[in-house]
Amino acid sequence: MNKDRRYWKNKRIKALQMLGMQCVHCGITDHRVLQIDHIKPLLRKQSGKNYKDTAQQVLQSAARCQDIDEIYQLLCANCHQIKTYHDNKEHLQSIESIENKEETLPLWQKVLPA
Repeated sequence: MNKDRRYWKNKRIKALQMLGMQCVHCGITDHRVLQIDHIKPLLRKQSGKNYKDTAQQVLQSAARCQDIDEIYQLLCANCHQIKTYHDNKEHLQSIESIENKEETLPLWQKVLPA
């Protein structure tokens, strides 16, 4: 294993250890399937940054003495996919409800800001 790969693997393992080394939903402990999840799904998008290294974010948050358990959680790949599906479904439903509400508004309320 080359030096860079070992560096990132160690960083990931450290982040997994900080988050408890098990899926918070089903309890699986196999590090090969554990993924770091943003508890609030829009946190990454709202920050305006596109982080590819969530392990680095966990370590930086811990260094800033932030309560990482309120920001991140560990999920296995299956539980993470299911959560993402439901998060996206809720987001799409909220957009649809806003669009449906707009359809019932008079034209002047659609054009002018509230």
